[in-house]
Amino acid sequence: MEKTFIYVEGRDGISAFMENDVERATKVWGWTYKNLREIQPDCFLDADEMEKIFPSRAGVFMRNLPRNTEADYASLASWLNKNNRVTINFNAVGGLNASNDKRFQQALLLNDRRTKQYVSPFYSVSGPEDVLKLVKEDQLRYPLVLKPRDGSIGMGITAIETAADLSKQKRWKLMSAQNFIDSDYDWRVYVIGGVAVGAVRRGGKSAMKYDFHALASGIEKSCEQDRLVLDKIGHIACAITAVAGLEYGGCDIICDKKTGKYYALEVNTAATWEGNYQKIINVDLASELIKWVDERLNLEKEPKHVSIKKYIDKRLKYLPSRIAKRYLSILDGTECSRAGNGKDLTSRLHRCYDRLVTKGDNLVEAKCLIDEVEGMPLCWAGNFIGSATWGEDGVLEDGCIPSAYYLAIREKYDIMAQVKSKD
Repeated sequence: MEKTFIYVEGRDGISAFMENDVERATKVWGWTYKNLREIQPDCFLDADEMEKIFPSRAGVFMRNLPRNTEADYASLASWLNKNNRVTINFNAVGGLNASNDKRFQQALLLNDRRTKQYVSPFYSVSGPEDVLKLVKEDQLRYPLVLKPRDGSIGMGITAIETAADLSKQKRWKLMSAQNFIDSDYDWRVYVIGGVAVGAVRRGGKSAMKYDFHALASGIEKSCEQDRLVLDKIGHIACAITAVAGLEYGGCDIICDKKTGKYYALEVNTAATWEGNYQKIINVDLASELIKWVDERLNLEKEPKHVSIKKYIDKRLKYLPSRIAKRYLSILDGTECSRAGNGKDLTSRLHRCYDRLVTKGDNLVEAKCLIDEVEGMPLCWAGNFIGSATWGEDGVLEDGCIPSAYYLAIREKYDIMAQVKSKD
């Protein structure tokens, strides 16, 4: 059956290069390409019309529909999810509109144990008096920055070095204030399907440290090569996108050059790859999006254990080598570590695995654990199964090991149950 990739972008001339890239990639893959610029609200009441717009073998990537309302977005997401369409980012926490609000994003990330350590708080402000109060309370210090909650690519961000600078600020609607983080560069990390596929290091001249639009665009751009840095920013980006409920995102990360601490500035829900980003990281992001949708279409109808194994096997190359090696050792039955006494799911799986390997019994316990795992939903935003319940951080790196225990238990259970039935 024919596959279709639907690129939803209703803003004429916005990110035309991205649209062209996606159209090119779909044709290379032999798919039908469709650009959707607007949805008439009456369509939501016409099942046949919706089936025509969003056929069953389609993937939907949403960027913007300025002529539609938030209620239209909610109706569209509801229909797509109810009818099991493969989408990118339609299950964003709070919905697409909320997830694009910088203030909402920060509240979400600050309230989750996986990400709160990477967030530099910012505060809603509606005038100079709000900023002065926060400075007096030692919540903010100079220099600080004022930024629009609905901004992008550094537009509208202003540096405030002294209280006197506040009088120069013209816009106060939907503004936030944040302590300035001094760094010579930042990174845009692209995450697709739960893994970081590439990172652009963006730098600029120190004299331009307050030219946020230029810095966001990347005065000097290069592919990050340092393995330790990549592991760190990749883990942060995957955690951020997982908590936000995103299958695709561009996470902007910065490192304070005074403290060495990493901060996630934001995650872009429809991140562009402006300029020559794809060439820099040597990753065709448009094709990666098509591959991700294709994988989802192929996995959705398979048994859960098959889906999980295929998902992880495809991503072993993105994992730290120690994690990948341990995953494989568990699957082949050579895992030598012994489980503790924890009551969390990972510990229980580990103990069951140990007993199956050493004694070859406890089929009842194995079946109960298998049923528990298979009763969890598959989550496509990095926290692959069972949300934060699955693994310490709920991201692929931490969900890989418990997944291996589950897969090994499932395989051994099936073999032992078959032998027992013959007896």
